[in-house]
Amino acid sequence: MPVVLRTHGFAFKFYANDHDPPHVHVQYAGTACRVLLGSLAVTHSTMKQNDEGRAVQLVASNRGRLGRAWTAFQLTRIP
Repeated sequence: MPVVLRTHGFAFKFYANDHDPPHVHVQYAGTACRVLLGSLAVTHSTMKQNDEGRAVQLVASNRGRLGRAWTAFQLTRIP
């Protein structure tokens, strides 16, 4: 699972078998959440609410970069 961004203690990753819709897995302090890149909706989380909110803010501020990384990563997957 490649880390595509590290910032403020958060790690943003994709899984090798990730599926649509485009999303990112965010890890922080032993917790995790999954954020959709389009709507910024959180679809799974074990984070504290304030950490989850910060994760969503970081996804929003890096959405273009994460979206490009998602597309590039999907193109390199073995079908």
